[in-house]
Amino acid sequence: MRVVTWLEKLTDESNTWFAALRAEAEGDFVSAIVLYLRDATESLRQGSLVRAGLSCSCAADCLVKTGDPGRAKSLYHEAGSIYRENFERAINVSVREALWSLERAYECFVLADDSDSAQQVREIYKPLTHRANPFVEQEQLQLPRPDKLSPSKPNSGTESRPSDAEFRKAIQEFFQSRESSKERRVSPKPRKRAEDGEVDEEGIIDQLG
Repeated sequence: MRVVTWLEKLTDESNTWFAALRAEAEGDFVSAIVLYLRDATESLRQGSLVRAGLSCSCAADCLVKTGDPGRAKSLYHEAGSIYRENFERAINVSVREALWSLERAYECFVLADDSDSAQQVREIYKPLTHRANPFVEQEQLQLPRPDKLSPSKPNSGTESRPSDAEFRKAIQEFFQSRESSKERRVSPKPRKRAEDGEVDEEGIIDQLG
């Protein structure tokens, strides 16, 4: 039996995340939000935190583009929490992946205007990244500062767009799934420990595909 590669899965038009990317590229931000949230919800159920965080932050980006910064901040905050949780998983497997997760968490908390959570991440990140890069000056170990998005003009086409009920349902199901994942703390798939200084690329790719 032929094995389907992760790249084929990612570019398959039946793939929810790929469909969300296409909808966003076409300017159908409402459909993209629903699809991203569906993908994030399913990813949480499967314990794929990297993909869940990515889809959640993409949905937040689209909310900003529709002129809804309030709900966008809520999703950015949740994405930051997901990445922070992935940091806790990754720290015993790959320091680089753990640092990457903290960088993504920091970006999301900044976009959520949650300065307290962003500062907490900063306090973890600086000493950890200095240990991982002992020959780099502290001043050079800076967390990335994200650029804030602006509202965009959506595509005027309304055919096949989700209804308001579908939109609300997607948001509700995502947060319900998030609460469930917090309660059960899904155990990640067994992963081999990365060598010092290496990113566990296999683990990240597996979650994305």
